[in-house]
Amino acid sequence: MRGKSRVVVLSGAGISANAGIPFVRHISREMHISSYASNERTKTLHKTIQEIMLKAEEAPPTAFHNWLEKLARDGRLVRHYTQNFDCLEGKLPLLQAKTINLHGRGDQLICQSCSFICPMHLDEIPGHDLPGCPECEKRSLVRSEQGRRSLAIGRLRPHVLLYGEDHPNDRFIHVTMRSNLQREPDALLVVGRRLTVPGAKRMAKVISGRVKRRGGTSVWISKEGCSKDMDRYFSHKFQGNCDDAVESHRTE
Repeated sequence: MRGKSRVVVLSGAGISANAGIPFVRHISREMHISSYASNERTKTLHKTIQEIMLKAEEAPPTAFHNWLEKLARDGRLVRHYTQNFDCLEGKLPLLQAKTINLHGRGDQLICQSCSFICPMHLDEIPGHDLPGCPECEKRSLVRSEQGRRSLAIGRLRPHVLLYGEDHPNDRFIHVTMRSNLQREPDALLVVGRRLTVPGAKRMAKVISGRVKRRGGTSVWISKEGCSKDMDRYFSHKFQGNCDDAVESHRTE
């Protein structure tokens, strides 16, 4: 990675594991869109998100997060795409500015109707009774005052992408990635994720291809081995703890 000046990072749950944040796939039943089918499962889902965010609120950024912050400080980090919603990167301002949260943010609420987003206070996370959207209420009131039909009021839920749910920001991510590719990245780092989701695989393949054409480096770092269908997209692979990989890099 030394000498690489335009680095793109795709990260997953592995970079937060050392901060005590649980892997979402270990609680995948709770983190499914079908949880909104019943009041009890909705409460369980929201409690799970609350517990993850409370742990993240108390946890310091990991060694890997701090290394990414240094990349950003040195002007070498083009973009950090993360599937994590724990917002640990928010404790590092330069990294936060370079981060795209692919699966949303656990510290926000989003309207299921108009996509209005507002902060979520962890001690006020909804139970099964989702609060009404203030933006929908405001727009509906304006229409009523104009003698027009009022609007249905959307409901706020945690801004977290769930299993079985269509991605609401596909276009934004596509436009951002295309802009990042125009920077001609010379390194791709995939860290702490398995790349089983088709969209994530596609991102890794596209970025790796652009990096390879520039004679750059694509690196895989994870405790789990790289899948056979993705192996050829990485010139270097490190199977182990990402914090250990950072420490090894520092001592070289």
